[in-house]
Amino acid sequence: MVNPRKLKILLAASVIGLGTVSYIPHTYAESQTKVQTALEENLLSKLEMKGLQLDQAFSPDVKAYSVTVDNEVQEINLLLKSNHSGSQITVNGKPVGNGTYGTYSLKTGENIFIITVQDGTGASGTYKLTVTRKQNGNNLLKHIRLSNGVLSPSFSSSITSYNIEGLKDKTKLKLVPTAAVTTSTIKVNNKSVSNNGITVDIPAGESDIRITVTAENGKTKTYTLHVKRSASNDPSPAKSNPGTGATKKPAAGSSSGTGIANNQKGSQAVSGQKTTTGTTEQTTTSTEQKTTKAMLFSLSVSTGTWDSSFVKDEFTYHIAVTKGTKKVTISPVAAYSSSTIKIEGDTKKTIQLEADNKTVVSVVVKYSDDDRKTYVLVFDRKSS
Repeated sequence: MVNPRKLKILLAASVIGLGTVSYIPHTYAESQTKVQTALEENLLSKLEMKGLQLDQAFSPDVKAYSVTVDNEVQEINLLLKSNHSGSQITVNGKPVGNGTYGTYSLKTGENIFIITVQDGTGASGTYKLTVTRKQNGNNLLKHIRLSNGVLSPSFSSSITSYNIEGLKDKTKLKLVPTAAVTTSTIKVNNKSVSNNGITVDIPAGESDIRITVTAENGKTKTYTLHVKRSASNDPSPAKSNPGTGATKKPAAGSSSGTGIANNQKGSQAVSGQKTTTGTTEQTTTSTEQKTTKAMLFSLSVSTGTWDSSFVKDEFTYHIAVTKGTKKVTISPVAAYSSSTIKIEGDTKKTIQLEADNKTVVSVVVKYSDDDRKTYVLVFDRKSS
């Protein structure tokens, strides 16, 4: 027979034991599972850039990444992926494909991409990618244009020292230097230069013009133009009078008893002396060659093979072109900016080739009414 006192103690222990057990409703456990699943679905499973490496290995739980690229890198290809096919991924508020590459342009400096992942339930997952594009280090010039004179040697971005020839008595000179890239700035003699160039004073004697190019990253390069100008205007050379055989005789009563005769014969100068009764007469034959300014500094064509390299004082060239060539663009540059150039009597540079296999084109350079030269280009079209 069970002792009543022991039975009461057993029942009390059973009641106390039941009180220590927690009851978890089924609906609560199910909601917790959904929250955990939503958190997992609102994470990226992959974040990578083609050809570039992040500052740290990607992990879905790490929300911030960065990378630094050279200035030459103008865009990135970014791959973003979520393991949940229903998730929507956006970059800076714009939807992107899940698991496909997207292309994004870069500006110089910091480029920030905010990436969100959202499946429509719960809080979205957010990642931050910072791409830093280095500043441009190009401090080269593309070309230098002058209002007067020409550069010697011909301009090249890698050459930093030049002479300016042909200025003579010019007291001012306009320069239009152009940088190789738009991010650079230019100063001429420490003065900023606009796209229209700058005009500088040319003092008498020898002087230098310094063109300083500063790259976006602060690196500089200086081009120096050496200038020489006479203190006064150059005298005009005396004009020759070829073939006249004019003779100047001494005036009557002259004590010198000498006369001078000028006569041009070819390109040679001959001096002689002959004696007559009571008079000594000296005869001089000379040639004075006039210096032309009607020259080309350079001459090029859009297509064809030249028979020889262009030289400014050679005036005839043969250029071979292919059978199908119908038009050619000719690009002449005068040695002196005040010269005018006409191609076949016109200012148009593109010409139509003749139907036959040979086309002769004239390029006339005119510096003044009595100073002009004609360059002749013979285009030979191949028959096959």
